[in-house]
Amino acid sequence: MPKDKDRYMYDVIIVGAGLSGLHAAQLLVAEGLHVQVIEAREKTGGRTETIRKENIGYAEGGAAYVSRKHVQVLKLAEELGIMTYCVGGSNLKTTLQLEKDRYVFKGDIPSSYNPVELLDLNHMIRSLDALSLEVPVGRPWDHPCADYLDSVSVSEYLEKNTWTKFAKLLGEIAAKSIYITEPGDISMLFFLHTIHMCGGLVHLTSTKDGAQEMKFVGGSGLICEKLTAKLNISTYYYSRDSRNDLSLISSLDRILQERQVTAIRQTSEAVEVHCQQGDIIECRRVILAIPPTAVDKIQFDPPLPSGVKNVVSIVPKSSHTIKTFMYYSAPFWRDHDLNGQLISQSGPVTYTIDDTKPDGTAPCIMGFIDGFQADECASLDLEERKTLICKQYAAQFGLEQFLSPVYYIEKDWHEEEWKRLTKGMCVYSLPPGVLTKCKRLHGDSFNKVHFAGTETALTFQGYMEGAVRSAKRAVLEVLNAEGKMPSNDALKKGEEVESIPYLQPNFLERNLPSVPQFILVLFTLIGIAVAATLGFFVHGS
Repeated sequence: MPKDKDRYMYDVIIVGAGLSGLHAAQLLVAEGLHVQVIEAREKTGGRTETIRKENIGYAEGGAAYVSRKHVQVLKLAEELGIMTYCVGGSNLKTTLQLEKDRYVFKGDIPSSYNPVELLDLNHMIRSLDALSLEVPVGRPWDHPCADYLDSVSVSEYLEKNTWTKFAKLLGEIAAKSIYITEPGDISMLFFLHTIHMCGGLVHLTSTKDGAQEMKFVGGSGLICEKLTAKLNISTYYYSRDSRNDLSLISSLDRILQERQVTAIRQTSEAVEVHCQQGDIIECRRVILAIPPTAVDKIQFDPPLPSGVKNVVSIVPKSSHTIKTFMYYSAPFWRDHDLNGQLISQSGPVTYTIDDTKPDGTAPCIMGFIDGFQADECASLDLEERKTLICKQYAAQFGLEQFLSPVYYIEKDWHEEEWKRLTKGMCVYSLPPGVLTKCKRLHGDSFNKVHFAGTETALTFQGYMEGAVRSAKRAVLEVLNAEGKMPSNDALKKGEEVESIPYLQPNFLERNLPSVPQFILVLFTLIGIAVAATLGFFVHGS
């Protein structure tokens, strides 16, 4: 970094070298600004982490899946020469385990032999989608029933608004799989806001035509690796003396790693960024592209507004996740008409998906252990977790072959020092009572400090698409504040807050009655039949 900070000031410092921070740096450099990226860890990539090993090729330890609707991250990947492939098995069967009951079905919506359970599940999905469309994106507290919806958790709402345990448990599993947090710790208003931002509940939880539809060939980590390579080229800064001759101030890489930001001090002229290692770096603007809980670890002068402070500091109790990869000699489950997807309410693994490579190599089942189950499993050693998972797969898929894996790896985000300090959160959510109290979302700028990261996105929050969109919005905020007109046409729009079309239900799904309606029709028909029978006997006598 420049030794004489009085002679040189960066235009922008970006804190966080994940997907959002790196993309923001790429856009700002293209606009001719002098940028410094500061990263707490020894590597870039944030929550996109591709694990590479000779015997398996690669595995996605972090963010992995994209949808056709994730147009901006797909465009960025295409520009970097990274291709996608569709996750297979769409014509095979998914397994559902609810307590002691096992279901096997095709498609994205679970089936049951009990018609009342099916009616209740269909009504739950349709009513949640309809209610979510009423929640204003960016201002969920403006919903007429916001106070009530923010006072209850997802579990509490489902308990009161479903008739069967089948529908209630599936709703809870859906919320838990999205946020990797116990549904009892998630605000119902926040859940509905997420559904609206991401194109509906079915899209959020589906593989075919859904949020888990595609992956990147070579791993999503390639995006950040290629952005890092483009950015991390030594740049040279000069000043002019009284004779107008250029003199070298410094040469440096744009990405400064292993620097933990501890304080940000704003003055009328500049912003000072203080690092734990003793560095003090000046700039005109700062973009914080880090998780909200990491923002909470930074001291601000002047302090953050109380509403912003609450939104970044209050998180659910159960935000621990372990991503597991169990490898086998062959994808034998496909021979049994199974697609490798398991939805389980009796874990430790809550959700699995076939992670076999597109060319058929490295047959694998990827599974999530999250919430309280992750806390419990963390006390076991690696071999014990592996055995526990294998026994679950064998019992719930109904195939003994799952007891004989050839290799196992996992990624426990809670183990990383910096993630542990920020409560190990991989996916952002808010507990009941925060949204209506603070009446703000994470992402509003604070003087010369701007916020990026997928948690600040207003479309596809929590996904790589959200990270890319939020980077564009933060960059546009910086350019506007500095009185600069962006040269990139795509950048001029910033983050496009758009209404994502929901997957449309078919005729039967649209017209099936709810359980109360079904009971009413049933008793009406019974009443008519009884009346007709009585009338027949009276008339006959």
